[in-house]
Amino acid sequence: MGTPFVHLLQTPYGYYLYDVNTDLIYGVEEHIYNALRLLKDGKEALLSETEIGDINKLRDQGLLETKRPIRMKHPLSDRMGYYLSKKIEGISLQVTQDCNFRCHYCPYSQGENSSTRKHAKRSMPFEIAKKGIDFIQCRSRDAEKVRISFYGGEPLLEFELIRKIVSYSKNVFEGKPVSYNLTTNGSLLTREKIDYFEENGIQLAISLDGPKEIHDASRVLAETGGGTFDTIMKKVLLLEKEYPRYLRNKVIFISIIDPSRDFDCVNSLFFNHAALKDVAVVTSVVDDSNSTEKNRLSPQFLIQQEYDAFKAFATRLGWMERDRLSSITLHKMDNLVSFERTYGTHSIYDEMSHGGPCIIGAGKLFMDVDGNFFPCERVNETNGAMRIGNVKDGFDMQKVDKLLNVCQLTEDMCKDCWAINNCAICPKNIDDETGLSIEAKVALCADEKLRVEQLMRGYIAEKEILERCMA
Repeated sequence: MGTPFVHLLQTPYGYYLYDVNTDLIYGVEEHIYNALRLLKDGKEALLSETEIGDINKLRDQGLLETKRPIRMKHPLSDRMGYYLSKKIEGISLQVTQDCNFRCHYCPYSQGENSSTRKHAKRSMPFEIAKKGIDFIQCRSRDAEKVRISFYGGEPLLEFELIRKIVSYSKNVFEGKPVSYNLTTNGSLLTREKIDYFEENGIQLAISLDGPKEIHDASRVLAETGGGTFDTIMKKVLLLEKEYPRYLRNKVIFISIIDPSRDFDCVNSLFFNHAALKDVAVVTSVVDDSNSTEKNRLSPQFLIQQEYDAFKAFATRLGWMERDRLSSITLHKMDNLVSFERTYGTHSIYDEMSHGGPCIIGAGKLFMDVDGNFFPCERVNETNGAMRIGNVKDGFDMQKVDKLLNVCQLTEDMCKDCWAINNCAICPKNIDDETGLSIEAKVALCADEKLRVEQLMRGYIAEKEILERCMA
């Protein structure tokens, strides 16, 4: 009969199968669910004739296909030459490696506890920046628009360099839409700088980790070690008072959450503070991939986070008003919305990849102060495997292909993995300083399957509740 390519899920209210080939979730009767478990476990001989008949009925409906990929290969592998010569969508410039903060969780601040580079008083020469702009200008002809980002360190330490780059890029990209964004700790914002950013439509991403006791526990000044919350909030209040439209339309806040702390306390700032009530907030948990100090997850944090997710869920069902939720809570709906947007759109092909790698170099190209290229700003800059070229010599296509086809590290596992359509394992997360690690990728698989299953359970729960409300 063959082993169907499916994943089984059970909730308090029903039994379900996720059919990988159709990329859809179906409700089934309990006896069919149990029969499918036997079939998946290779115990076909234990099935009754009735159970076999029920399984065959599902197959007659186009379900329970056994088809799996034959080869693991990213579908754009053979077109990367085109993308990297004509369709680069932007570049992120590391204008400096220096920073006036020493955030405890930042890998650049952690000294011996970090495997990546350290903060350094090194900035990008304008000539290197110009070469980077010229490089993508002639390689973005088929891109509808281009994005230029400024990154650090703290990029506002090099405000004059940023102004020169923006002026230069406007001349170079005349006739093509260009957007600009800048990631900052916010401490160096002034009226002059905000006026300039507003005038040029530059989007700001400001780091703010929660109320004073949370923020100041991690985000401290380099010179004194003192807290930075009060300084940042003065800048936020300046934005609210004198640039309210810019604050609401061109500023987002990045909140890095320490899972050992009180989640509700973090959330409270964005819910209760008037200046932050309607701002855009992006959240993520502290990234410990390049640190020897790993996250500690408290049970209370999990409980609070799950309750927060429930509130977001209730809002989707119309049970709670959006204005009763913080920006962080609203952001938590994005993952489920993203899952639903692509639900049912995937297919299984003879040659395919799991969903993790982006289009290496074309979407989030990062250039460091020396002109070296990396897939994005989040990778380890000291690892040669992540260095995919430089502004002088162009791309190292062999490295690009290896990162793009990270699926080939665990080919046999991936071909038989039910989460293949929704897997988000990125090369960044399997970097062990010497290169891409098979062991690290295998270790991530269980967590990634759990993440995908939680999304599916959220989708199912919403449907179950709606059905009961309408009954």
